[in-house]
Amino acid sequence: MKYLSIFLLFLSLSHIKQVTSSCNVLDFGAKGDGLTDDTKALQKALDTCINNVVQFPPGKYLTLPLILHGNSLVFELQPGATILGSQNFEAWPTIPPLPSYGTGNELPGPRYAPLIQAQNLSSIAIRGGGTIDGQGQRWWLDHKQGKLNYTRPFLLEIIWSSNVSVEDIFLTNSPMWTLHPVYCQDVVIRNVTIKNPSDSPNTDGIDPDSSKNVLIENCTIDVGDDVIAIKSGLNEAGLKFGMPSENIVVRNCNFFHGHGASIGSEMSGGVRNVTFLDNVFLGTLRGARIKTAAVRGGYVVDVSYVNQKMSSMTEAISVSMFYTLDSDFGSFDVLPVFRDFLFKNISGSGIRTAGSFDCLEGSPCRGINLEDIMISSSAGFSCEFAFGTFRNVTPVPCLSKI
Repeated sequence: MKYLSIFLLFLSLSHIKQVTSSCNVLDFGAKGDGLTDDTKALQKALDTCINNVVQFPPGKYLTLPLILHGNSLVFELQPGATILGSQNFEAWPTIPPLPSYGTGNELPGPRYAPLIQAQNLSSIAIRGGGTIDGQGQRWWLDHKQGKLNYTRPFLLEIIWSSNVSVEDIFLTNSPMWTLHPVYCQDVVIRNVTIKNPSDSPNTDGIDPDSSKNVLIENCTIDVGDDVIAIKSGLNEAGLKFGMPSENIVVRNCNFFHGHGASIGSEMSGGVRNVTFLDNVFLGTLRGARIKTAAVRGGYVVDVSYVNQKMSSMTEAISVSMFYTLDSDFGSFDVLPVFRDFLFKNISGSGIRTAGSFDCLEGSPCRGINLEDIMISSSAGFSCEFAFGTFRNVTPVPCLSKI
């Protein structure tokens, strides 16, 4: 199985269009004092400086959601510059749900707008060494107490865009998912640090969603849910929308608190040709994780986890067709397909359970290949309707022969 896609060299190169003119948000009335609501000034700068570099000098910029648009844009957060998410929830706008989900992720109907959303750009770079702080503490509390009427906002969402670069920034305290490229192509996410408290609900790190040609490298992620979650829409809406996530590489990253480097669980539009390469896990709940629900449809094929180092976790490898959400209980009932997974050169210490392959009798997992794996664990592998091969694996797996 190929685990380095032919697009990798292209994505490793700088592919963002050169933008020479620049604008400073202070020239548009932004205060950057952390107290003044800078929303209008920042949005004016973004609306005026289409196809330019929009510079945020050092300061704290308190804001409601911002929209990045135009043809090409460089959003430059200089070192010492911090965007702060407003706590004025009453003024926070809502937007329609994503078409591949058909509803809010947590609650029916609209969703709260992302703090920063880049829309329909043919070239977008977000960079500079600064910080985006969603100040998510109140969002988490209100969610836990059932006080919200809509799905919480994501921190940074890039939608319907190409030639995307997110580099050298710090993302923290996201209300929900942190970095969400959706319906995008040719995406590079490099040298990004993401930090959310380990008990913050559903604060995924990076979630490529119905996107293709994505390279994620040299990132550090420490969050309250999946460190990576590759998605492609939910249930009937995702299957009908039919836009898979494909050609994705995640390499040379460090993962700390979080639920695992995952595919799913929302994958009804399909996921294919994904490689996790040379990553380190320390204290995540799980390591390699592929998950869906028994009624979700879609497929996950051609996935590789190669050269993974894992320690201090509950489970090293988890493949499950029994992950469920409230939205899974309804009239939609299509079996998912899992096929052609490679797990190779994986080492683990301080692991409770080596792994599990929980698949469906009506849709078994096929083509699972485990090679050169050494996991020091209290419990071994468990398998249900999982078929494949293994070589030089400790503990001995329970896969059925093909």
